Amino acid sequence: MRENFDKEPEFKFSDFFDLDSIQKIQDEFSKVTGVASIITRPDGLPLTSPSNFCSLCKDIIRKTDVGLANCFKSDSILGQMKNDGPQIQPCLSGGLMDAGTRILVGDKHVANWLIGQVLDESCNMENMLAYSREIGAAPDEYKKHLEQVTRMSKSQFEGVAQLLFLMAKQIGDQALLNHQLGQKIAEIGQRKELLKESEERYRGLHEASFGGVVIHDQGLILDCNEGLSEITGYSHDELVGMNGLLLIHQDSLDTVLKNIKRGYTERYEVVGVRKNGDCYPLSIRGKNVFYKGREVRVIEFRDISDINQAEAKLRKVEKTQKAILDNINNVVTIVDKDGIVRFKSPNIQKIFGWTPDEIVNHSAWDNIYPDDLPRIQTFFSQLLNGNFDSGKIESRYLCKDGTYKWVEFNAFNRLNDADIKGILVSYHDISLRKKEESRFEDIANSIGEWIWEIDINGNFLYCSGRSENIVGYSPSEFIRKSIFDFITEEKREETRKLISSFIAAGKPFKDCECLYLHKDGHHVHIAKSGTPVFSEGGELVGYRGVNSNITEKKKLFEMQLRSSQLSALGEVAAGVAHEINNPITGVINYSQILLNKSNDNNIEKSILERINREGERIAKIVKNLLHFAKNNEYEVECFRPLDAITEPLNLMHQQMINDEIIITIDIDEDFPEIYGNQLEFEQVIVNILSNSKYALNKKYAEKKGKRISIKGSVVDQYESRFVVIKIRDNGCGIPKKSLGKIFNPFFTTKPAGIGTGLGLSISSEILSKYHARLFVHSEEGEFTEITLEFPVEDCQ
Repeated sequence: MRENFDKEPEFKFSDFFDLDSIQKIQDEFSKVTGVASIITRPDGLPLTSPSNFCSLCKDIIRKTDVGLANCFKSDSILGQMKNDGPQIQPCLSGGLMDAGTRILVGDKHVANWLIGQVLDESCNMENMLAYSREIGAAPDEYKKHLEQVTRMSKSQFEGVAQLLFLMAKQIGDQALLNHQLGQKIAEIGQRKELLKESEERYRGLHEASFGGVVIHDQGLILDCNEGLSEITGYSHDELVGMNGLLLIHQDSLDTVLKNIKRGYTERYEVVGVRKNGDCYPLSIRGKNVFYKGREVRVIEFRDISDINQAEAKLRKVEKTQKAILDNINNVVTIVDKDGIVRFKSPNIQKIFGWTPDEIVNHSAWDNIYPDDLPRIQTFFSQLLNGNFDSGKIESRYLCKDGTYKWVEFNAFNRLNDADIKGILVSYHDISLRKKEESRFEDIANSIGEWIWEIDINGNFLYCSGRSENIVGYSPSEFIRKSIFDFITEEKREETRKLISSFIAAGKPFKDCECLYLHKDGHHVHIAKSGTPVFSEGGELVGYRGVNSNITEKKKLFEMQLRSSQLSALGEVAAGVAHEINNPITGVINYSQILLNKSNDNNIEKSILERINREGERIAKIVKNLLHFAKNNEYEVECFRPLDAITEPLNLMHQQMINDEIIITIDIDEDFPEIYGNQLEFEQVIVNILSNSKYALNKKYAEKKGKRISIKGSVVDQYESRFVVIKIRDNGCGIPKKSLGKIFNPFFTTKPAGIGTGLGLSISSEILSKYHARLFVHSEEGEFTEITLEFPVEDCQ
């Protein structure tokens, strides 16, 4: 019994003892001996309520976190030290004398019985009082309660501890005996229940059998169930005492007798005979058993007429299904969640050359063309993960002769189907269709338009290869994605409403303009035309159509518009120039007369020189306006960029001071010269600085923090050398949606009356004449940086 007990799972103290009874024993023990007492779990946590605890431990030490933790630790150690006697030691918390012993049930340590909280002659009072400070208790209160602790000699306490040990051992042994006795009683009761259950189960099976059950001795029927009566047509009374061999057809008697003789226990089929003489297919199985003190044979009868009929129907159905599978063009297969083929229809051999045995239990990926494999595996992974319940996908499939055929897979997730437990796939050869599609694709790619097809939700079903030439995306990047994913953000909602209105109406549309976003980020103008696609039932299922790239046409139109605008501007400029030319000539002449009369060191001379210089500058501008109006070429020469930057800064110097804009220039004196017309270059600088000044004043309500930096450098790129000038301001920046339009004539982000929208347009036109380029980089709310690039070679 002890061996069995030791193999049982861990027990708790409450499995062996009634806690209320143990509490009473503990209370009486403390009352008689005068010591404190408690029973804990092996880890020190209490099982019983404390008995006779002194107020020092109960109200002082255990009320502090440190004291309580030390008490639990001490209690745990007391119960784990010895098996042959009590453990006696000072308490690790208060220093009072404690003792403890294990309570063992067999070899199971289920509890500790602890006593103590007494003072003997060995206790150190000073250390005990010092402990009050260690745990955070009030020393005076601690001393008062210490004086109330029970006094007991060491020998007397050891005697009490020994009594404790004997009582704990007696309690443990008695618990073990009770447990073993309970196990024995339970085992006897369990055997009785099993015997009763066995008898009831036999009787229930006997009565509830789906067939007939008969007990016979040498063929004589001793007992049977109602099922046998239903099968044979005899009543129960007629069957009992009857020769059971009369229930077997004479052609099957030899088989039955041989199986009875050799004690055959497997099921076999014979022909049975009913009371009315009808023969029927009978399945029987026998077994020798003891019945009422003697060995007899139990036979189960089962009429399998319905089963045979059902099997015959099933064989016919299977034959029909096989004939269908052998003659259809679709191969049917089942692939489990790990990608292993679990079923393959026989017609695969006729179409692809493989036998089912060569494919089943192998990876479904073995026959997929390597370049198609990642796409097919992704499709099946999404199907397994529930992204969609079914879907179609095309791939090349390996035939046994080593060639590949194009197939279309129709896959259905049937993992939860108990009969399939996998992905059900039907696929067929589409090689001929792919050839036709290839021919169509060649035709589609030979024309300039991009041919497409979308479903009713606007998702692409087909794209011709021309899409890559027009917007940078290959056809595969469009499939299953929405048409609106490729429209620019600012035009997306407008386009969505327009296309949705066409779909809702189910009517064709022509030359609907859309703004696509090219893969590299630039905008592409598209003219979209489409016609609705209807199902056989007349339901709108999508649209087919063409996209034409009209970007160049739009640019040509804008150039024509710009040309007409500039032509009109030229006429205005000519008129303005003539109006200004005469008075400015007078200003220059009069200032020169005054200049000739002024003293060399006179401050008036400096002012007159500035008036004369600025007058000459206005005269040059007027001259250039006339050149512009007549479309003449400007005089060109090599000049220093620093000079062309300094002049506009001098002109705008007072404006910059008034607006407290700090300008820094980082261009060396020996900076390479550039080729062009200096006055035009100065006009470019003025336009850029004017825009920077406006952006700074717009961003900063106060005048502090406005900065413009001008930096020059020489870079080698495109196998040439370039002078690069960067003008950067920390102003309000340019909105992202406006960046693509800033070079358009008359486009401006400034309020009406402040900007004409011609500054950057004219600047870009000026620079392009000298093979120079202008770039704009801006982040709204942060900065704008204008980069000017000039080729150096022209001045060498």
